[in-house]
Amino acid sequence: MGGDPPKTKSAGYAKAAGEARGKSKLESRAVLLEDYPQNYDIGSKDALAEYSEDIAEFLNLDIARGKELIKAETEVAKVEVIHFGGDFAFAVASKEPQPSEKQKYKNYEFGVDFEVESEISEDDLRRFRMYCSTYSYNYKCSFYPFILTWNPVAHSEIDSEFMPFRPIIIDTRKWDAVKMYGDFLEKLKSGEKINRLSLIYYVLSGGDKGNEDKALDAISLIGRLPYTLDEKRHLGALVLVMSAKILSDSEIEKVRGATKMMLDELGLIKWADGALKVELKEKAEELKEKAEELKEKDEELKEKDEKLKEKDEELKEKDEAFKEKDEISNIFRLYILKHSPELIAEELKLTLDRVNSVLGGVLQESDQ
Repeated sequence: MGGDPPKTKSAGYAKAAGEARGKSKLESRAVLLEDYPQNYDIGSKDALAEYSEDIAEFLNLDIARGKELIKAETEVAKVEVIHFGGDFAFAVASKEPQPSEKQKYKNYEFGVDFEVESEISEDDLRRFRMYCSTYSYNYKCSFYPFILTWNPVAHSEIDSEFMPFRPIIIDTRKWDAVKMYGDFLEKLKSGEKINRLSLIYYVLSGGDKGNEDKALDAISLIGRLPYTLDEKRHLGALVLVMSAKILSDSEIEKVRGATKMMLDELGLIKWADGALKVELKEKAEELKEKAEELKEKDEELKEKDEKLKEKDEELKEKDEAFKEKDEISNIFRLYILKHSPELIAEELKLTLDRVNSVLGGVLQESDQ
């Protein structure tokens, strides 16, 4: 891939590298990309390194069942001062591993060399032809060159009688930004996976949408995708890198600001969600403790209620005994006043048998 290597001694790049220390691998790469967005070469390599599983769909490759796309190793010696790895090529191979350590795959069907270039020179085409020749020799299969570009193509092929080279040109200016954005929204709504490479390079598409709007659309979509904050930051940084090729410095700052705002809001939501979960957990513990206390109090109340029932029974027994004594006392009082048993029963509203049972002994003595 073309592009100048990053100036590792520059103050900005050194600052970004310093900020990246102590962060996750994905976040640290995002820091470097954010601070050095002008190098699309690094950005493209990093995008392919992280999202290589999206390359087949992105290039509309027909991968047969039981086959997989693997990263092809190159033996082309290239010295580049980069931090995110070398150029990328992919080969389609059987998923079945081989016994030999040197040949981990078999039955290579074809391969692809994917390049991202702002402008394509004849020298670039010769270099890509060399890559494909080397890959074809190593993997014993045909390699097809794909070149993504967003500028008018001055050189699209090498028309040579002995070594012609006609790469597949992906001209992003022919992409319809409005249709792409509509497709993204439909996939987001249905829960279908959005191709991350399409989202990253969407800012380079053509159509009626403004360049700044496309970049802001991409950032907005990233904020709504089901990824971690680190993944969102990395995707946002790659969009920023691609935006830097077509936006002014002031527009780039707007995109940078939108990315920061998206991450800050998501971070705040994540923090608030975490804080809410902690608060709910604490409240749940409090409610559990209160429930235990109420249970203990309920047990105490039950014990007190049982004791009250026992005392109530005692009082009922005492009341019955008192009523009986009072009844007997009244019977004898009236008897002493010379009232007959029949009259006593009538006055006290008792049965004659009850009066006679109380006065039984006294009546027997008086009869004698």
